[in-house]
Amino acid sequence: MKFYDRLVKNIEQAYEHTPIEIIDACICLRYTYALVRIGAKEYLGLSHTFTDHLRRRPPNIEFINPADLVKYILSSEPYERQIGFALLNTYSQYLYDKTGPIDLDNDVDASDAVDISDEDVVLFIGDIRPLVERVRGRAREVLVLEDDPCRRSDSLPGTYISFMGSRADIVFITGSALVNGSMDYVLSMTSRAREKVLVGPTAQLHPVFLKDTGITRIAGCYVMDPEKVISGLKLGHGTRWILRYSRKFVVDVRGQGR
Repeated sequence: MKFYDRLVKNIEQAYEHTPIEIIDACICLRYTYALVRIGAKEYLGLSHTFTDHLRRRPPNIEFINPADLVKYILSSEPYERQIGFALLNTYSQYLYDKTGPIDLDNDVDASDAVDISDEDVVLFIGDIRPLVERVRGRAREVLVLEDDPCRRSDSLPGTYISFMGSRADIVFITGSALVNGSMDYVLSMTSRAREKVLVGPTAQLHPVFLKDTGITRIAGCYVMDPEKVISGLKLGHGTRWILRYSRKFVVDVRGQGR
């Protein structure tokens, strides 16, 4: 079953249609967010914003309906997909509160939770620069693919995955791949890898939504102070600002479920 088909099936099985109140939402320069209230608590879900779409045409969203979550995630409209994954991330944080299995007392970095040896080839889908630097020196080779030319330093175009993907033992995939629809292609090109880790603020998902998709670990963040994060996003801040008011976590998808 393809990634998005499996994701939707998992959503339909795990999403309990708990009453969700939309408090605020915004398509900011770096991240899209949704702030919701579930029960007595507010949750902030994040999703990467693809600014190239902002330059071409305005959004057509006028009202956000949580009941349309699957419709948003499968939409061909990028704004709806961004909102959809932000909503799914709010619900995921609610599930983490309800069922675990993350520890919010300490930050857990993706580079520490994955066993990397000096024989491994590590491939990054997206130039996750701080994580790249932490991994470099521990692996035999580190390869970085990045489609955004404005963020590309020593990285290579994403098209190189067609012949580099099969070399990877470990793959770190930026959460933005969820939103741009490339997950099936990325997973098929890196099928040999023993670890496929979804990374970043967009990777807030609860493992129940990613079971049997091919993703082995989620390295995301749980927002501890939604108000502070929102204040920075509205001013153009990005990942570093988000992590200042969040806890990083890593959870193994394999064996997780409800």
